Amino acid sequence: FLRGYEQEIILFEAAAVESGDKAAAQTQLVQAVKVLDKTASKGVIHKNLAARKKSALYRSFNQM
Repeated sequence: FLRGYEQEIILFEAAAVESGDKAAAQTQLVQAVKVLDKTASKGVIHKNLAARKKSALYRSFNQM
C-alpha cells in the first residue's frame, strides 16, 4: 500500500511543479516528504533511496 501511494504522491507533486502552481506544489511536496519518511521508517524502501527522492523533489521545487 505505501509503495503505490508513495509513487502516486510523487507524480502529483511533479504535475504541480510542471503546472507552475507554487502553492499546490508546496503542499504536494510536504505530503511527498511525509510519505517517503514513513515508507523508509517502515522498511519498505531504504533510507538512502528516500533521501535521494526527497532531494530530487526539493531540487525540482526550488527550480520553479
